[in-house]
Amino acid sequence: MPENILNQYVTKIEGHGKLAYSSKAGLVRVEIDEGERLFEKLVVGKSYKDVSFITARICGVCPTAHTFAALDAVENAFRVNLNDSIINLRRALVAAQIVQSHILHLYFLVLPDYLKVKSGLELYEKNPRVFKIASELKGLADNVIEIIGGRAVHPVSPAVGGFHSVPESKKIEDLITKIRRSYRLAQETVDLFAGFRYPYLDRRTTYFSVTEGGFVDILGNTIIGSDGTETAISNYQYVISEKVKPYSTAKFAEHKGKGFMVGAIARVNMMENGDFNPKTQEILKDLKIALPITNSFKNNLAQAIEVLNYLEEIEKSLTAYLWGKKERFNVGYRVRAGVGVGAIEAPRGTLYHMYEFDKNGIVQDCDIVTPTVQNLTNLEDDANTYLKQNKSVSIPRRERELEMLVRAYDPCITCSVH
Repeated sequence: MPENILNQYVTKIEGHGKLAYSSKAGLVRVEIDEGERLFEKLVVGKSYKDVSFITARICGVCPTAHTFAALDAVENAFRVNLNDSIINLRRALVAAQIVQSHILHLYFLVLPDYLKVKSGLELYEKNPRVFKIASELKGLADNVIEIIGGRAVHPVSPAVGGFHSVPESKKIEDLITKIRRSYRLAQETVDLFAGFRYPYLDRRTTYFSVTEGGFVDILGNTIIGSDGTETAISNYQYVISEKVKPYSTAKFAEHKGKGFMVGAIARVNMMENGDFNPKTQEILKDLKIALPITNSFKNNLAQAIEVLNYLEEIEKSLTAYLWGKKERFNVGYRVRAGVGVGAIEAPRGTLYHMYEFDKNGIVQDCDIVTPTVQNLTNLEDDANTYLKQNKSVSIPRRERELEMLVRAYDPCITCSVH
């Protein structure tokens, strides 16, 4: 049996996981032992109308992401053509999900490591200004999802072909005003996480995200990789292979036999060419944040950057919706037999849903590949590289920083054992 480096489960992550060290092999491995939940089989035999509601229950942290990955897959199977109004509202919702998740993770799970506090409660007591930033930004993201999606967790208004209902224009205008007032708080978030001294790790890997029209897009239709890979999202199974390992209930993904990374650091690195929104571009320049980022601990800095960038994205999408052509909020479609793949950028990285339907729209097969599954191999590789690059670090500090590395990835264990 391997001896545990941390001797306990990693705290302040979503779910149950730990790092274990084999002294014989000299390797670190990521052990996931949360029970499998079998959602891919639960939806077989169910109607296409139900899959987005069922699979959203995979996770209470990122249900909006699963909702739209599922809807995207269904609509691709039925060849549904969405109008700009629907797309703008959806883009705002997915962007709000990223902000919502990042703020929760950064301020309440990661920040205690860097500010030397034990919890969010102690953060409130010792640094009320920082706590106020967190609560206001989290509340804003919740508000966007609640108003457009029907509720802040497990949205109910999105539907195949669009939405069951959409908010009145006045509520959209109010959201835009709130977002504009929040930019200062988001900029303080970037400034805060840019100022930390992160543990040392320097390792280049392959990064993946989805794009639309050559730009990184949370609702993209093309997979791109930093290794030059470029293909339609329907080819995801040719890009990503999943392996079962005896010490984990979660699968481990590889690309051409090697680990890769998705999520904030991947998206930020793939946006090197100026894809950022204006305020984000400006703060990157002002703080002299160099890209690409090759230290995975700084995935948290990338998340902070994304908080600002996706707030700008929400404002841009809602403004386009408000002042654009008034179109139907639900378009027609025809149920047909076929296979559909959906992909969106979830908070932790690219999320894929695949469904096969019969002529009545009943699910015959399902495959879901979550961001955490895609990151697990790379996390193991990073942990092993960290040990090699930090041999002089004391054992207690090494244990603490390895735990911080796991947290930096923001793993969603529940999603990984879907």
